Amino acid sequence: MQLKYKYKIINNVLEIQRDPDLKSFKFTDQFDLSELILINTKVSFERVPLKVRKLSVCGHIFKRSELERINGIEQMTQLTKLNISFGNVQEIESLSNLVNLAELDISANQISDIHPLRQLQLVYLNASQNLITDITAVETMKSLMDLNLFNNQVSDISSLIILTQLEDLNLEFNKIQNTHVLDIHPNVQNFRLGGQQ
Repeated sequence: MQLKYKYKIINNVLEIQRDPDLKSFKFTDQFDLSELILINTKVSFERVPLKVRKLSVCGHIFKRSELERINGIEQMTQLTKLNISFGNVQEIESLSNLVNLAELDISANQISDIHPLRQLQLVYLNASQNLITDITAVETMKSLMDLNLFNNQVSDISSLIILTQLEDLNLEFNKIQNTHVLDIHPNVQNFRLGGQQ
């Protein structure tokens, strides 16, 4: 027996679950969407209404989403919040056009290069559980307040020295040997560094 998709709308937030390819769901003007949540749904970003400001296309710890490519998302320039966690995404070049993005969760994917994000002025970035080694792209994110790089391959954190707005920083389970650059960050209130390899 095949499961049929289900959806619910609460406060202009539409949540769709178990739609195998988002083809069976019809977006109409009856939905005044500000936020769209797609759980275990394979998505073509061309089908998502451009007026959506907050988008979540994710799996969860027990079932990863089928999301592998994010082509087409570059047209959604009004997005302010994006969650593509627990997928199989490797390339994030399409995110470089999302200049209004303030919050980004790309955790638990297969991403090794975050340089496409260097033009974004993020306030929140969760890039945990990926394959990231180089974090120089964050140098340009002067407004970054919350950075999660838990469980990556980062060894050099000197790029963080100029991020004076940082309040929450998670660097657990990386390859960091020298942490002295963080001594000059008086704003960091929550700092996690354990489990270095």
